[in-house]
Formats: sequence, structure tokens, C-alpha cells
Amino acid sequence: MTNPRLEQIARRQMGPQIPAQDTDKQEKYVRITCDSGKVAIPILMNDYLALKAVLSKVNENVEDYLSKMEGIIEGGRVVKLFLGYSKIESVGEEIGSLGELRYLNLYGNQLTALPESFGKLIMLKELNLGLNHLKSVPESIFGLKGLEELGLSDNPLTELPEFLVDLPKLTIIWLTEGIKAPKSLHGRVEYGK
Repeated sequence: MTNPRLEQIARRQMGPQIPAQDTDKQEKYVRITCDSGKVAIPILMNDYLALKAVLSKVNENVEDYLSKMEGIIEGGRVVKLFLGYSKIESVGEEIGSLGELRYLNLYGNQLTALPESFGKLIMLKELNLGLNHLKSVPESIFGLKGLEELGLSDNPLTELPEFLVDLPKLTIIWLTEGIKAPKSLHGRVEYGK
């Protein structure tokens, strides 16, 4: 018997239908088989390769990850990643290839920096970097013009950089007490979370 939850995910996540005569313009999809071969989820090849590289950092394969998580893929694109408490020490440059990523949770890892390609995640709305080893806010975050919520609590930060003011949609920055924030950010800072 197939898993009804995965069947529902597969139906919702079907990629755009492209007529057969447009095969030269068609983007390459991979069908990931989950739930012991019973459900196939389509994902763009570029997103699949990037997701595979990112998940290799946590010794997880794509099929198992997608079997456990719901709503990760929409229209063949990776839109959410939950990698909290995964013992990740670094995030590879491949993460920048996930151009439709909107939610990324890296809470509770061992990150000290983010790759430059991180700034390419222009669709990212929520980013949780709490409980890591960040001593400063990575400059690659400056490219995240769509970012609305940023979690930085429980990091050994002492202050926030002024460039966060220039992120037009950023409305909430989660911090731990004692981290200095520029006055221009005071209306956006929340303590806790």
C-alpha cells in the first residue's frame, strides 16, 4: 500500500507541463522515487544536484529526506530546507543553486561562516542561523533582498552590522540578549526564539 501523504505531495509538486514539441526548451527533471518505490516526485535536475550536495553534509540521501519532509518541493523546485541539529560545519557553494529556496533552517549546527553563493538565494524569506558558532553576520546575507525574518540567537555575536538596514523586507531579527544592534534596526529586533 502506498503512503497517501507522499502521493498527495507528488500530485501537488508536479512540474510544469511542457508540450512535446518544445523539448529543446524543456528543463530537465528527475523523478525521485520515495516510499520504497511507490511514489515519484519530480524535481529539476539542477535543484536535485544541489540538494544532493547539501544533504551529503548530513549523511542523508535525497529520497529519505523527501520521504520525511512535506512541502520541500513545489513545481519541481526546492523551496524549503530543514537542516536543524544536523551537525553541519559548513554549507557548500551548491546551496546558491537553489534559486527558489524560501525557507532555510540551519539552527543548532556548527557553522562559523556561509559561502559567497549564499547571496544568490534572492527568494529566501526566512533564515534561521541560531545556535551556531557565527562570530559575525556573514556578508553574503547582504544579497538576500527578499529576506523577511532572520534568526541569529545563541551565536557568539557581539553586534549586528549596519548593512542589515539595507535589506528592505527584513522585519524581524531574532537575537539573544547582549548583542548590540544599530539604532536603525531597533524596531526590527526581537529577543528570544
